[in-house]
Amino acid sequence: MGTKGEDGMEAALKREASVRKTVFPLFYFLIFFAFGALFPLLSVYLQEEARLLVLAALVSAARWWSYVADPPLLFVYMTAILQGCSVGLAIPTALQYARRLAPERVQATAVALYSAASSGLGAWFCTLVGGYLFERWQIGAVYVFFGACAIVGVFVLIWLGKLEKTTESAGEKG
Repeated sequence: MGTKGEDGMEAALKREASVRKTVFPLFYFLIFFAFGALFPLLSVYLQEEARLLVLAALVSAARWWSYVADPPLLFVYMTAILQGCSVGLAIPTALQYARRLAPERVQATAVALYSAASSGLGAWFCTLVGGYLFERWQIGAVYVFFGACAIVGVFVLIWLGKLEKTTESAGEKG
């Protein structure tokens, strides 16, 4: 028979396990339901490339925000694989999107600027801010920040899609 402190710890661990068994499936059902409802609406504003980038950003945000809840290690492995697939699709798609948006004579420059901004400035900024958040608070704050950055990217893509549609419709009128 354990001491009172050990019994309390065991009870807390059982409660945590039961919460994880019920909350995580519900959370992911809601996330994938939101993806299913949101994705067709995005097609109104965005071309195929931008829709794929939005999906990758939403997968990334869901992954980072789920880490705040300290999920089981198996879940972390599964989301890392999912993130790898979404990034594997997103990088070439983003390069193609940058190339398509740029005039033909500066397409190589557009791709180089995209690569420098995403890999260089993006990595620098997120490492700097993430390090500060980790020192000041905890790792959960870093995960929330990374998820928020992904959502900001979604809004930028939607804005670019609207801007592109406006430019196309103005070109057709003029």
